[in-house]
Amino acid sequence: MNTFSYIITKIIKPENNAFCKNFDNTDKINPMIKLFFSIFIRENVTIKKTKHAFFFESISNCFLKLQKNDFIDYFCKIQKTYCGFTKLALIYRYKKTKIVSNTDMNLNEIYKYGKDIFCMYQQKNLYLFNINDLIKIINTSLTNAYLFISDPLPSKNPYNNIPFNKSTLYNIYFYIKFNSNKYCELLNKFFYSDFNITLFMKNNMYLLREYAINNYVNNSAKNVICNEIDNMIKKYNNKIVNNKFINRNRQIIIHKDFPKDKLIKIFKPYLLLLFKSLYSLIPQIKEESYNILMSKLFAFQKFNPSFGRRNAVVEWKYTKDLKKKSYIKEYKFNDSHIKFYKEDSNFMKNQILINNYDLYNYYEETSYENSYLELESETESESYDDDGIDVIVTTIIANNEVRVTEINNEEEYDEEYDEEEYDEGEYDEEDQDSIS
Repeated sequence: MNTFSYIITKIIKPENNAFCKNFDNTDKINPMIKLFFSIFIRENVTIKKTKHAFFFESISNCFLKLQKNDFIDYFCKIQKTYCGFTKLALIYRYKKTKIVSNTDMNLNEIYKYGKDIFCMYQQKNLYLFNINDLIKIINTSLTNAYLFISDPLPSKNPYNNIPFNKSTLYNIYFYIKFNSNKYCELLNKFFYSDFNITLFMKNNMYLLREYAINNYVNNSAKNVICNEIDNMIKKYNNKIVNNKFINRNRQIIIHKDFPKDKLIKIFKPYLLLLFKSLYSLIPQIKEESYNILMSKLFAFQKFNPSFGRRNAVVEWKYTKDLKKKSYIKEYKFNDSHIKFYKEDSNFMKNQILINNYDLYNYYEETSYENSYLELESETESESYDDDGIDVIVTTIIANNEVRVTEINNEEEYDEEYDEEEYDEGEYDEEDQDSIS
């Protein structure tokens, strides 16, 4: 006999009926109510009927129509008693059970009654979790994906690899909601799906795709991200080459030895736009991401056409026999670039008016970074060699402290610049002819 049935026998006393020898006349419980609870105790042993199914079947039975309200009162009294003993047992377990883990995921010591600490009872052991760690565990399992195809997994206890049951998930949700200032979007969606992982996946497929894209860009290995950035730039350059109305000099060309960390930091927002334009399930985001990506890459190249170029700093020395000798002192990379995110000049008023320009114009050249301009200010001149590498030339007289900067390549640079302007002029005339 389970606990609920045992409580029924103590409150309803179904064995005390008119057919027993020691019938108690002072018992005021209706015999029909006793009969229904007796049937539940008997069926609970054989077919394991749940108490909720028994309740709804009983109140809809025509033989209990007159005693319906009394039956509901007795059932609620039994249920209240059952919940009270359950709460008492839970309190006892939390006080007497051994704590298995008392550190968070970063191995910081935590305490049972600390702030934002959730105590979980599972498999006769207690586990302490920081709320932030629980949110990460749930988000990681729900956003699991392969090649942007979502495949949510059940959230598990990392200490024993046992999935959280529904009562634990409900306790986690209500603890986060009422005892902390944290918000977990996916847990909230999971809650409204009754913690049904199939229903959750079906109702939030579009949202899971966005999370999968962000996780891929933010969590992939550096070599993977670098390859994706190279592919993105190649696709952009191919579009420039194949478009007869755009000058081919608008291509983005980056030296193979450009620092990988800096490349990832600069181009990761562009890569996120690329994947959203390819794999997002929301048509508006897909179209806008493509338009924003192309306009920003075009503005990126326009701001600094020499981005990614390797600069060779060359110095000349005079030996003791007055012979001139050159050598490359160092290499520096041109990393001056426009900022991806622009500042909102109407920040204090954008809650009142809709900026139609921002809705339909994806880019505005208002902000940029001048990290490379410091290099240009340190030198008095700059020229370009035949291989497309910037050369900064200085002269040092041996055994002397005098330093003279040569600008003997400045005329060559001016001639190349004039040729570029001439080419652009020819291109403009061709465009005018094609348009006419």
